[in-house]
Amino acid sequence: MTDMNGTENSFASQRYLLQFTAYYVLCIVAVVAITSLLKFDVPSSMGIITLIAATAPVIQGFVKRENRVPSKSERMKFATLATVITLILTALFIALWLAIYKANPFDLMQAMAIPAWVILAGALFAAVLSWVVVYFFTGFMSRQAMKQIEKAKSK
Repeated sequence: MTDMNGTENSFASQRYLLQFTAYYVLCIVAVVAITSLLKFDVPSSMGIITLIAATAPVIQGFVKRENRVPSKSERMKFATLATVITLILTALFIALWLAIYKANPFDLMQAMAIPAWVILAGALFAAVLSWVVVYFFTGFMSRQAMKQIEKAKSK
């Protein structure tokens, strides 16, 4: 969807995907920094929390700017592209970690006796879970943001 100025205002537009990417990277860096400074392991639920934290300001910005909630097709496209972005960034962060610590992922898999299909199944599960979280959170959060805007207008 484009407006009269020719700018795209779809929720899955490049603008919102770039914002999501920036917030996601910022969240990952913050999590790594905090857990490193405090010397504790990253909680297993941190992936979902990071997705929600990266998605929330993007949704709120879209609703505030467009004065509407994203359609189901926009949410589906955004969730799909956000999932692809998170998978690519996760792969890049893992590759960076392996390069820094000079680790061979196949040696790690062999040492831990993890078959490759388990890694692939875990990645697939993570991708599906990411999509579901982003899709449903986007719908919920956008309706909440719209209610807040309408409430502010009625005052």
